Order: sequence, then C-alpha cells, then structure tokens
Amino acid sequence: MSHIEDAPPVSPIRVLLAQEETPGAPSLEKRLENVEDLPLEIERADGIDAALERLREGGPHVVLIDLALPDALEMLPRLKSVSDGVPILALTECDDAEFTLNALRLGAHDQIAKDRLNPRLVARLIQRAVEQHRVARELEHSREREHYLATHDRLTDLPNRFYFQELLRRAMANASRSQKSVAILFLDLDRFKNINDTLGHAIGDELLKMTAERLSQVTRRSDIVARLGGDEFGVMLQNVKRDHAPAIVAEKILNALARPFPIGERGCWVTASVGIAMFPRDGIDVDALLRNADIALYEAKSQGSNAYHFHAEQMNQLAAERLGLENSLHEAIAQGQFALHFQPQVDISTGELLGAEALLRWNHPERGLLAPEAFLGVAEEGGMSDAIGLWMLRSACEHAAAWNQSRPEKIRVGVNVAGSQLGRKGFVDDVVQVLRATDLEASQLELEIAERNALSSGGVTRATLLVLRRLGVRVSVDDFGTVSTSLAALKGVPLDGFKIHREFIENIPNDPTNATIARALIRMARGLGLVTAAEGVQTREQLRFLYTHGCHMLQGDLLGAPVAAEAFAEQLRSKNPPWVVDLGDLR
Repeated sequence: MSHIEDAPPVSPIRVLLAQEETPGAPSLEKRLENVEDLPLEIERADGIDAALERLREGGPHVVLIDLALPDALEMLPRLKSVSDGVPILALTECDDAEFTLNALRLGAHDQIAKDRLNPRLVARLIQRAVEQHRVARELEHSREREHYLATHDRLTDLPNRFYFQELLRRAMANASRSQKSVAILFLDLDRFKNINDTLGHAIGDELLKMTAERLSQVTRRSDIVARLGGDEFGVMLQNVKRDHAPAIVAEKILNALARPFPIGERGCWVTASVGIAMFPRDGIDVDALLRNADIALYEAKSQGSNAYHFHAEQMNQLAAERLGLENSLHEAIAQGQFALHFQPQVDISTGELLGAEALLRWNHPERGLLAPEAFLGVAEEGGMSDAIGLWMLRSACEHAAAWNQSRPEKIRVGVNVAGSQLGRKGFVDDVVQVLRATDLEASQLELEIAERNALSSGGVTRATLLVLRRLGVRVSVDDFGTVSTSLAALKGVPLDGFKIHREFIENIPNDPTNATIARALIRMARGLGLVTAAEGVQTREQLRFLYTHGCHMLQGDLLGAPVAAEAFAEQLRSKNPPWVVDLGDLR
C-alpha cells in the first residue's frame, strides 16, 4: 500500500477555438482533447464575431484562432483589445515569416503552422502561453502593489506627501491650461501629542484613521485627501470657481472633526487648525504653494484651536463676511426677518391688473433691507434655499388669498422657484399643501422658474412641471433669453409662458439689437401659443414698442415699483393705483 498521497487534480485550461470545421478531416478539437497529462477544456466559436462576444463575457484562458477565417488577420487588434490580455495563438496555412511577423504585430501571442500541426506541440504552446500570461499578470499586480505602497499611507490608505505633491503638480498644470484655480488645505489636529501621551499610540492611530474617514466624507470625489505625516493632512480642491469655496470646505471639516470620536471608554474630542493657499494667487509652483499653506496653518494655530486661515489676508476678510452672512441667515429664518414685496403685472391690451410677482427681501437688523442678490448665493451654498423658498411660497399664497377674498376680479401671484426646490421629490406635495392651507385656487398661483432649470433639466423636471399644470398651477420661465438654450428644448416642456429679461427691454426701441431680440422672442412665443411678459418696463416708448409687437403682459416701475405687502394691499383698494396707464394713444 502506497503512503504517497494522490496529487490534487489539475484544473483544465479553457481554450476558445475559432475555426471552421473541415468535412472529412479530424477536428483539431478532438485531437487536442486526446493529449495526455494536459487537460484542456475546448469551446468552439463559429467565427470572429462569436469569438469577440465570448471574450467580452470572459472565461477563456487562451484563444486559438484560424487566420483562414474571413477578416481574421484584420480583426486581431480588436480581439486583443477585448481579451484583457488573454493570449491569442494564430493558426496559419504555412510557416511564412512575413505573414507570421504581421500577425504578431497585430496582436497574436504566437503562431502555429497548420501543415506541421502536432496536437502535443499545440497543447504545450497553449500551456506555455497561459503560464507566461499568468506570470505577466502577477508581475503587473506586484508593480501596482509596489506603486500603491510607495504612494499611499499604510495607516489610513490615503495618498502620502510624495503622491499628494505629484497630484498637485498635475492639477496646477491642468488649471493653468483651463485658467481655473486650485486650493490646498493643510490641517493638523490640535494638541494631538497629548492624546498619544495620555491614551497611547494605539488610540492615536485609531483617531487618525477616523479623521481620514471624516475628511473623505465631507469632500467631493474630485477632491484629493492625503495624509502628509504625523497628524497632518492635506486636501486639494480642483476647479475652484469661487474664492470663498475653500472656506466652505474648511468649515465642513472643522464641524466634522468637532464631533466626538467613539474611541476608548469615554470617547475622544479633538479640534483642528486649517491653513489655505490658492493657485495661482498664492504660488505658481508646488513648493511655493505648499510653503504658503504651511504659513497659513501656522497663522490658524496662532488664533487658537478650531480655526482656519487663508494665506491672503483679503481672503480671510471675505471668508469672515461670508460666514457672518450665513450665520445671520440662519437667524433670519428662525426669527422671521424675511418679507415679501409685490410688483404689479398688467395686461397690455386692457390695462387690467392680472397679478403681482412676490419679491423676497431681508430685513437685516444691521444692514437694512437687502435684495436677494445680496444673500441668495450664500443661502444656496449653505443649503437654506429650500427653507426660504417654502416660506416665500406660503407667505405669497397667504397674501394673495387674503386679497382675493374682497375682490370680484381675482389676481394671481407669481413666486420664483429655486432649482433645488424644483428637483426635490416632495416639491409638488409642498405646493398642494400650501394651496390647501391658504385656500388659494391653483389657477391663482404662477411659479416662475429660471430658464436653466426649466429647459436644461431632464425628464424629472418636465414630469414635475406637467403635474403642476394638471393641478391648475401656471408655470412660466423667468428671465428668458439669458441662457444659451436650444429652442428644441422648448418642445415638450409644459409651460404657460415666459418673461423676457429686463436687459432686452432696456433702451428699446432706440437700441436696435435689443429691439430685434425682443421682437423675435415675442413672435416665437406667439407661435408656440405662450404668453409673453416683459419685465423692467420704465418708459412710455418701451410700452408702445411692446404693445405694437404683441407682448401680452408688462411689469416694471412705469406700472408700479415693488412695495411691501401692506402697501400693495392699499394700492388694490385705491381708486387710482399706479398700474392704471392711459392706453388710448397706443390703440
């Protein structure tokens, strides 16, 4: 009885054979299957297309292709491109050196002449090709692993200082070509040494790993987070569009790190300091930019813990103003500091009041009455635009419902809708609930949507607009013509009308360019069956031009400047409101 254990079975080599069978001749498939000591699992493909499809699915260890197949030689590059490195052995009619060299250039791993075909030789060539492929893949994986270890921090798996500098160098080169900015944020944990000394290095390492995770959570995919050494991390922001954008990220980082870390028995609390430098303003090469970010970090630490600092002093002032404005906005929402002003919208053919647009104002406790341009950008970046928009919708509908209770001729109210509101899943429900709560008819509400949001979005926006119109709510595009939109985008968008931006009304009819644009927009709207409104109407000449060319509705100081809700209610009760304009000489 033998004490030697049986060797484990050898897994078969999966061979994809692309060859037409020759009637009366023994098939290569049968001859290869009879080779001893080398199990082969052969799958036949009827032609090149079938071989391509099978390679895309994956599975074969090697491809054996007969170059006598139609277009086989020309298709070798394509086979190689989808093979994921699987070796391709070419069967040729004869041992022609030039033909063989051409096949190898086009992607074949090796060549076998069919006139000398020996099943055992073919099997050994297959075995050798598969083994070479395996060794090559292992070497490739080994190189990739070595590169990863050389460029990444082993504790956090983040890019290390060396790789961060290389990525920064590439980003700066791309930014130079596209004339954009890159920002880098240096940060370290305040008093991290105390944690290591009191809780131990194991707790310190765990804290560093959790810090890396939180930094990755509050940054975008396009941003680069790296561990530069010790408790120092770096964040690179690419394609920075606004100067204060790095401050927003810094605030997110500080807030994320301020939360307790679930480490040890009682948890762990840390803060961080952040230094910010921007390319090209703070340095046009990597060394200068890193040095200035380091200087900014030192300045942040000198201010105490949990702070950030720009290298450029004027940027610190801008960031401070923006942060102060954002904090004030949170207070404004909580304390009800917002108000609505209303501007009349008049039917140009009859002079009758059709409605009023609700315009947002902020009664800032220190700066006085602020228009939306002064704060809406900060509100959007701070995620507050939805809350402000919902308040605005509710307040406008409440005022309109109150006015219409005592009016035989009902008027509608126009409310601007932010893109974030329109894209939110529950927006339609919000509109329905507000209409029910205020007892305002749907036809008395008009939602004004920015052109880029109404026409440049996908099917979700169009579906939302369709539901709103089915409810009876009017939908119009605000400031039409200010975005480069294909007119084909208007097809299929459920709209009632659009409003021509004030910049195209300015100086007409004396400005021939604006006059031409305004005429074209009015004509196009009429052709599409849409109502055209013109905003910013200031003069009698503009009124006459718009009346002559068939504009439907007017809005502007000539017909009444925006006023507070109480003043607008007084105008509604007045026998001589500002929108009553003599149209006799226009007819």
